[in-house]
Amino acid sequence: MLDALPTAVAVIRTDGTVLATNLSWKRFTSKYGRTASDYAVGTNYLAFCEGAQGQSAAEATLGGRALRAVLAGDRDAFTLEYDVADEAGAHWFLMLVSPVAPRRGGAVVAHLDITARHIAEEAGFAGLNWPHLKQ
Repeated sequence: MLDALPTAVAVIRTDGTVLATNLSWKRFTSKYGRTASDYAVGTNYLAFCEGAQGQSAAEATLGGRALRAVLAGDRDAFTLEYDVADEAGAHWFLMLVSPVAPRRGGAVVAHLDITARHIAEEAGFAGLNWPHLKQ
């Protein structure tokens, strides 16, 4: 069912363990130099975020702390924009963290590609409704 979503999505248990992912999540992780074991089902996504090194480590650490707060019920939700560079250039993403259900525990983490929007904003097109610039 999650594979129908075009956005990279994972369901995370209260202890940080990845419970389920979709095909877009698997593509996202492999495209940006991660191995399947980094955040595959059964691994601890909190540990991955909080132990990140290199490019985007600060954002990953912040994302991990925010995810921990959502899982603990201390935050309602969290969003974070970050960039990742590869041989094709910079790509921008929006990380979205939402609780699964109050008092049940767990969270959904999504990484939405916002590169087109970011490029449009940098070019001065923010606020314009141009369909060909939308993702």
